[in-house]
Formats: sequence, structure tokens, C-alpha cells
Amino acid sequence: MTELTSVGFEPAAGFPAAAHDSTHLRLAPFAQTPQNSTWRHFGLGWNAVAYRYQACAEHDETFRSDFARHGGNVGGWDRYRQQRDLYGSFVNGCSAIESFFYAAFAAGALKDPTVFRIVSRKQQRDVSLPRRCAPSRPHTLATVSQRFLRRS
Repeated sequence: MTELTSVGFEPAAGFPAAAHDSTHLRLAPFAQTPQNSTWRHFGLGWNAVAYRYQACAEHDETFRSDFARHGGNVGGWDRYRQQRDLYGSFVNGCSAIESFFYAAFAAGALKDPTVFRIVSRKQQRDVSLPRRCAPSRPHTLATVSQRFLRRS
């Protein structure tokens, strides 16, 4: 595997590096257009996908190693380390998905800024790809996930 163009490191196993790089390179020309601030939002979100995936993988590896060494019936610092890494893996995994949604929304704004509004700070905080997908795609993973989370 090689370094990712946008972040400059080799990602953990399983990361779709070729797709990540090709998407970044395909949208990079927008950095030199009047839409460069929207492209920046895409780039920050897209980089965050790689960062969060990497952190998730590192926490997962540490948790698995620690669990294999000590098992699940531990206390004190060993339990703390297991809990820290389990939590870190889960939270970074969720954050990778949210970062992907943000980057996808920003990519949509590059295509049609009237539908995918991301200019004001409020619009940036309110980014929600699942909400945008829901009316037209009732059975997508994003829409089903959103419905599930609302019921929880």
C-alpha cells in the first residue's frame, strides 16, 4: 500500500486507499476555482475520513492485543486501557462515517450549491446527508440508519 495523497501516510489495512485518492484527485481542481472554500470543506471532511479510520484501526489493534494478553476479566489499569481503546475504536469509527457524510455533502455542494448549502456557519453545522437523501431514497443505508437513530 502507498501513502494517501491528501494526508501523507499509509492507512491501516482495509482502507479503500485507491478510491480515496482517486476521489480526492478528481475534485482537487475545484481548489483553483471560485468554489475553493466549498472544496476546502470537502478536503477537510475527506482527510478526516482517513484520520478517523486510522485512529479506529489503531485503537482496535491495541484493544485486541490487550484483550488477548489479559482476557476480559481484569481490573485496574488493565480494564481502563481496554475500555479506553474499545471506546476510542467505536467513537472514531462513528466519526469516520460522519466525516464521510460531511465530505459527500460538500462534494454535492460543488455540483449543486443550491441544493447542498454549506456557505454559512449554520449551514455547515446543519449538514446532514441522511436528511437530504431521505425523501428520494427511502431504503438507502443512510436513510434507514437515520430512522433507526430517531427511534432509539
